[in-house]
Amino acid sequence: MTDEYEFTLGEETRLYAEEALNETVESRTAGLEEIGRWLKEERPDLNAKTETKYLLPFLRGCKFNLEKTKQKIINYYTMRRDEPIWFKNRNPLLPEVEELVRLGIFLPLRQTSDGRLVIIIRTAAHNPSIHSQEDIFKVGKMILDIAVMESESCQIYGGLAIFDMSGVTIWHAKQMTIISFAELCLLGRITRSDPSD
Repeated sequence: MTDEYEFTLGEETRLYAEEALNETVESRTAGLEEIGRWLKEERPDLNAKTETKYLLPFLRGCKFNLEKTKQKIINYYTMRRDEPIWFKNRNPLLPEVEELVRLGIFLPLRQTSDGRLVIIIRTAAHNPSIHSQEDIFKVGKMILDIAVMESESCQIYGGLAIFDMSGVTIWHAKQMTIISFAELCLLGRITRSDPSD
């Protein structure tokens, strides 16, 4: 059984969620119950959180398609296991994390007129001789997790990333190996909540 949930974003957003994401009271209730049951009975190995606020972004990101949702959850928790460097030591008060947050490498702004969250990604805000690419990814993932978790509007309408490439040097470019670029693409794909998917 799932915890209680109340849709509070207004009628226009509710209608958009119904049309674009197939989200109705019925699909939401059934989806949350099935995914919660599946995690507890069939995939306890994932150690996934089963509260509504954690499951609903996955359902919305998959337009309430249960099989796609299950696969996205598997991918997410597999990534957490296989890329622990991005998911450990996520305390925002750790000096290496706090400095990157202060530098504003990922800056969530306001929503666009159509409800999408705007995030500016400042690719050269950090010093590549001091900050590792792994810490950059970790902080970016932390901020994206918070944005998606805290903003139902972002879950429904998606987001818009703007890459500020000003100041990029050869040293910034050298941090981006083919493998790290592929991992970044996987990271973006797994967390994507754009309803046009």
